[in-house]
Amino acid sequence: MEREGLNEENMEVLCEEEKMLINLYRSLDEDLKKDFSGMIYMLFRHSKDQKIQEILDKFMQCA
Repeated sequence: MEREGLNEENMEVLCEEEKMLINLYRSLDEDLKKDFSGMIYMLFRHSKDQKIQEILDKFMQCA
């Protein structure tokens, strides 16, 4: 968690599924990371949840 800059003061501890998702993403090459980001965008782009849209916007800016 140190690599992500997380600690118990600024964010809850990651659950096992979140850790595995991070490990999966880190194992992808650059082309697959772009494809993954595109799939995430397609999956959530029509969500009516404003918080999800805000997170998706931030994700796409850094992806």
